[in-house]
Amino acid sequence: MAITPQLQNQLQAKSKDYLAYAENNIWHETITNLVQFRRQNPQDTKINKDWDELLKAVGLQDLAEANVIEEYRLK
Repeated sequence: MAITPQLQNQLQAKSKDYLAYAENNIWHETITNLVQFRRQNPQDTKINKDWDELLKAVGLQDLAEANVIEEYRLK
């Protein structure tokens, strides 16, 4: 997916990229970025609240309580 100038401006303006991705309905990047923020800042209540609200909004409230174990990348 190409990043539009509008999205690029939003990404530069937001302290957390996942907020800009979510506003533009780019869900893969929203989830990926939010997981990265959660792993780097596990005690950040704002990030954890955003995680819970995002998953509840799409009917995945059960996953909101699950721990993210580790990232897996295909070689």
